Amino acid sequence: MRFIRTVRKYVKIHCLFIKNCLISQMEYRFNFIMGIVLDGVFFLSTILYAVIAYRSGISINGLSPDEILLYGGTASLISGIYVAFFLVNFHYTLPDGIRDGTLDLYMTKPISLQFFVTTRYVEFPTIIPDIVGGIIVTVIAWNRLNIELSILRIIIYILFIICGVVMAYSIFFCFSLISFIVVKSSAINKISHSLLQFNNMPMSIYNKPVQRIGVFILPIFMVTNLPMLFIINKISLLYIFWGFISPFLFVFITGTLFKCAVKRYSSASS
Repeated sequence: MRFIRTVRKYVKIHCLFIKNCLISQMEYRFNFIMGIVLDGVFFLSTILYAVIAYRSGISINGLSPDEILLYGGTASLISGIYVAFFLVNFHYTLPDGIRDGTLDLYMTKPISLQFFVTTRYVEFPTIIPDIVGGIIVTVIAWNRLNIELSILRIIIYILFIICGVVMAYSIFFCFSLISFIVVKSSAINKISHSLLQFNNMPMSIYNKPVQRIGVFILPIFMVTNLPMLFIINKISLLYIFWGFISPFLFVFITGTLFKCAVKRYSSASS
């Protein structure tokens, strides 16, 4: 019962975060609309790789054009969720809080500090083009592949998407923790953004050593590849096991590193 009450408490708090962010961003309608337009352009540039492969009719390392299109839609969906709900917090909320001392104020909140600094802000302009667009492209590719639409298949596909988002959270939150060491984190943000771009195309375009590194050492390929591989029945039992276990492992590692960083934190105002 205590666990359920805690979950309900944090869900309610996050809903308040979402509501406040929507009200704040809708206050400046022109900026809000332009944000949607810019994110729409970014979505088109991201999905362009899949569209080019689709229109050319070529296969890439055993993946058909429709399968690549399915990957592009899934990757855009997962990346859109990460960007909308976490990117601003990792790139600005935590680094700025460390630099100007507002992290001290965050520590006084009667909730988890990690929850607060990683979920406080939501970017709504990203939701419409990336998440909605990704779903539309995924549905189109799924239909063209004539894949059976069963409840179990959809549930497992969604679980892989959730695991991908959790993995993205863990990896890029680790990068943001470097802000406890360095004053400026712009270079760190560029590195993490570049890593995210590795998921613009399926991991099968890379050679085996790169794939192994991107799956088991720095699991950036675990963010977007597994949902598509599961749907087209090209996923191994090892990847299924690692895909469900590794996100929780990395969340634990990230949480531990965050607690250590906070213990060593020296207030900017002191």
